[in-house]
This record gives sequence, C-alpha cells and structure tokens, in this order.
Amino acid sequence: MRLALPVLRVLLHALIWAYCHGSLTRANAAGSRPALPAASSAPPQQLTSRRGVLSAVVAATTAVLYPDQSWANVNSNGGRVINLPLENCGGSWCTLFAVEGNVFRGVLDTGSPFLTVAGSCTRRWGCFRGEGVPSGLDDTIEIYAGNSGPVSWKKGMLELGFLRSDVDDEGFIFNKFIFGVLSDELVSRPGGVFLGLVKYNTKGIRPTFLGQTDVAALRFDFPRRVLSLSRAPLIPRACADAVPLVDLRPLGDPVQHYAARAAAVTTKQRALHPPPPPPAHGAAAAKDVYVIFDTGTTGLAVSRALWDAEDVYARVNGGRPFRDVAVTLATEGGGAVTLCARRPLTTPLDLPWRGFNERAHLLVIGLDFMSSVVLTIDVDDRRLLWQQLPDADV
Repeated sequence: MRLALPVLRVLLHALIWAYCHGSLTRANAAGSRPALPAASSAPPQQLTSRRGVLSAVVAATTAVLYPDQSWANVNSNGGRVINLPLENCGGSWCTLFAVEGNVFRGVLDTGSPFLTVAGSCTRRWGCFRGEGVPSGLDDTIEIYAGNSGPVSWKKGMLELGFLRSDVDDEGFIFNKFIFGVLSDELVSRPGGVFLGLVKYNTKGIRPTFLGQTDVAALRFDFPRRVLSLSRAPLIPRACADAVPLVDLRPLGDPVQHYAARAAAVTTKQRALHPPPPPPAHGAAAAKDVYVIFDTGTTGLAVSRALWDAEDVYARVNGGRPFRDVAVTLATEGGGAVTLCARRPLTTPLDLPWRGFNERAHLLVIGLDFMSSVVLTIDVDDRRLLWQQLPDADV
C-alpha cells in the first residue's frame, strides 16, 4: 500500500490539473465527445464535469489500490435514480450508453439479460473499435430475433445517463463490466443490439447487465418516453395495485423473466380456448397461463398449443384469432388489472424450455399493449405496477 501512495498522489495532481485547465473529458483526452450513432437526433455536447473527473479519479485510484478486486465494479456517483430518454428505433425503444467512452445504441429489452454492442461499425448501433479487454469467458452461440451467431465477451467501463442533451452531470458508472460483442449475423435484421434488463439468470449463463449493478427497480414511462433505473424500490410497499411476479425458472426458464400468472385471457370478449387436459388427468390438470412482459418485442407471442387451439376455433367459427386481446392479472390487494391490445401482431412460440409446455401455457406481451402505460418493475422485490393512462398523448 505504501508503494502505491506516491503513484496515487501524482495521479490525483494530474487529474486535478487537467480539470482546472479544461483538458479532460470522460469520453477521450482530446476534449470532444465521440460521435453518436447516426440514427440519434441528440445534439453533440461536452462531457466534461466535476462528476466526470471524480469518476475518473475513483476508477483510477481503485485500479491502483485494488488491482485484483472484483468488487471494484461499484458505482462512482451517489445518485439513486437515473432517467434515460427513449428514442424510437424502428418499432422498438432504444437508448444510448457508452463503453470505454465510445457511444452505442441498444434496444431496451425486458425479455433478455445481456448488454451487447455491435461487433463492427454500424450507422444504427454504433461503431465498435475493439473497446474493452478479454473477460476470461469463452465465446458463446446466442439467438436473437431468430438469428443465431457467436458472441465474444469483453470487460470494460460502462456509462449510463451521461449522454442526455438536457443533463450533463447525472449518470451511473460501472467498472470492470462484462458485455457481449455481437457477430454480424446477430446484428443484421431482424436482429439488433440489445440492452437486456432481465437481472437474474441460472448457473452457467453469462453475467447479466443488471446482475452486475445495484439497480433494484426500473420504470418505463412510455407516454413521456423515459426509462428510470433506481437503486431502491419504486412501488410503495402499501400499494395494493401491485401485481406479484412469478419466477418461471423452476418451470424451465433459464432466466427470471418478469412474469405473472394470468387470472383470465379473452379475445373478442370471449375466453381464450386453451386445449383441454388429457382425459386421464381430469379437470385438475388444467394448466396455468403465464404472461411475460417483453419491451423488446412488438406484439404478442403465444405458446404453440394456445395458438393451434385458437386457430382451430377461428376456422370453425369464422374471423381471425387474437383480436381485441385482454389479459387480466390479480393484484396483491385482491383487485385486478387488465392489459389490452386491439390487433396485436401475434405469432406462435415454440418454447425450448424442458418440461414447461407439459405444465403451463405462455403469453409474451410486447409494446402493442404498452403505448399509454407506465410500467414499473421492482426487480428484487418481484412486484409490478401497471398504470394505464387513457388520455396520454402518445
């Protein structure tokens, strides 16, 4: 420790001098912000601030004093909540973030777990220039939006919230952050770059984005186009309108998706027609229907058995399946909340989760249900609040 102190003292003096002379930015030493991906309408801005310098001091001193400590992946500011602007990126909601000072764009996705960047230079998602260092993790094969391809895993500094055009001094910084570098096969349409917001996984899966942070809750305010990330719960403990979330990992889900048990599902004001249970099991074998909330998809995906049953019903009785869909969820206070979409784009879902299809049905609801909604998820407490705003200007 004594040997490190002279180095630390010199480093602190150098950083303070750089700040006083206006030559230090968080993005790069030249004092200019890196170029934004082309699809963004946000104007360029200077990233220099006292918090930026303090962030650099904390990161540098941590590296000097604790070079081998994994717990050095801590926040370097004291804020409790950051607000990230949502931008429309072709039917999805995206935001900007920076890895090692380089700016990227990603789809905000409550249906996937990882933070990723494009592995090449793209106008839409940002330009990867080899940021980060090897994480020590082997490459994997991942599937996004039906595309399959390799992902390499790097480690670097992640910045969130510093790229807003109206606030220069707000954000979270995470050091030694593991992120995925996507191959071109995964980035090409209909794929893309995702900022996954599922926090908890199972053993053997790569580190999740939120699992490397102390973020405890998130709130999508779709009418105002803002995502809030909070280090504390956002739903009041006494709120009776909260919906309890269910962990589907015991049923085969590899991650803890944000899911709830459906009390009822209707289409065109009639009950959904799930296939009957096998006669040998009787009525007691009727399956539960679970709902996953997925901001990374547009419409509605339903497990194959539900799709086939509704398709048969529509053929026999006329009309099209899955119109005027309403999903009712029970609240903690004994009430109910109903999620509606008039004509969601609906596709069948062939789940690879071992044993799930034998025990339950699944609906994955996307943005068609959420345009005028404030969606709050207390991740650690497993609670969800769905606030419908019928008069919202969207």
